[in-house]
Amino acid sequence: MRVIVCDDDRQLCSLLADYLHIRGHLCEWLVDPLQLVPWLGLNPADALILDIDMPGMSGLELLPRVRAAFPDLPVLMFTGAGFEESKMSAALSHGANAYVSKGLSVGDIYVALSRVVGRARQRAAAAAAATAAT
Repeated sequence: MRVIVCDDDRQLCSLLADYLHIRGHLCEWLVDPLQLVPWLGLNPADALILDIDMPGMSGLELLPRVRAAFPDLPVLMFTGAGFEESKMSAALSHGANAYVSKGLSVGDIYVALSRVVGRARQRAAAAAAATAAT
């Protein structure tokens, strides 16, 4: 699985990349949210981990652009600001597949990411089966 992390926290990006690499996945990261959509156009991904609170452009502002260009890309949003109902609702309404707090362990973030990707694959398989049946 190829995962992209977009977060202004370089240390967290590096930690997630190392964790995913140990589990056999490729992980690349960006700290500038303005580079994400063009970068994804050149570097397809299987999943995106996107921070909500970033300088320059928030993840909530960026997510509709990601969705417009890559509607089927599984997106896990997260924030270091703690679990806030309003941010969770906003992330989900903007098209995130799930939301987690950075306060979780890297292992728990990985479990959430795996669930998001698994559900996306199930939806894609169901859609393909429905198309083949018609």
